[in-house]
Amino acid sequence: MNYTKGEWRVTGECFHDNIGAYRLVLGANDELIGHLWPNSNPQTEANAQLIAAAPDMYEALKVVVGYFDSPEVSNASDFIPQLRNALAKAEAK
Repeated sequence: MNYTKGEWRVTGECFHDNIGAYRLVLGANDELIGHLWPNSNPQTEANAQLIAAAPDMYEALKVVVGYFDSPEVSNASDFIPQLRNALAKAEAK
């Protein structure tokens, strides 16, 4: 999967036409990834934080699937399909 690598984070709000948004940025130079509108919705900041964490969660999930989807680990069969589905969704498969 090819996505924008690096540390994603949410910075302060920005405004356009008096509508606030949360900025998703990348790296030390604050390269803009995107905006989440409007900031007046209480869930918008939480959604922005979740999106910013997505690359880290994706990489961690790949490690977990790789570990548990091995012959040595036999009790993981119940949740491996759920983990694979989450990865497939992230990879738009």
